[in-house]
Amino acid sequence: MAPDTSGLGLHGGGAPWDPAQYYVHRGGRMYNGLTTVTWSLGDSDSGQGGFGCIPGSHKAAERLPEGVPAEWVKEIPVPAGSVLIFTEALTHCTLPWQSRYDCRAVLYKYAPGHPKRSTWPRSRPAGPRRTPRSPRPTAGRNPPDRPAGGPTASRRS
Repeated sequence: MAPDTSGLGLHGGGAPWDPAQYYVHRGGRMYNGLTTVTWSLGDSDSGQGGFGCIPGSHKAAERLPEGVPAEWVKEIPVPAGSVLIFTEALTHCTLPWQSRYDCRAVLYKYAPGHPKRSTWPRSRPAGPRRTPRSPRPTAGRNPPDRPAGGPTASRRS
């Protein structure tokens, strides 16, 4: 973020249910949808802006009310070299950057395989494309009529 950048308003949150942004705790285990890992390349001290969140909001069962009081949002200082890990089910924001220098960070986003975050490609092919010489798909093992070593091994004999 450049000095005097306005920030990004509150977003994320797991209520109502979003299959891409969720947090569930069951049987002593935590399950998350999209998870963000932020590696801070520069200091983000208290009072400078940067990452803000509503602590505990990832456990919310109801939508946030309109006009969230400012005191609900907590600024989280992140020293250079630190890593901040959070679930996208946490209601979070970027607070206006008040420092004289740029704030730099590397963000990694991780998601389980089942949520679909985009609609690309717009349509799925009817099935795998196979040429007449393509081997038949198997469930991870060689069928009885084909020896180990792939499709060419059976054609050589």
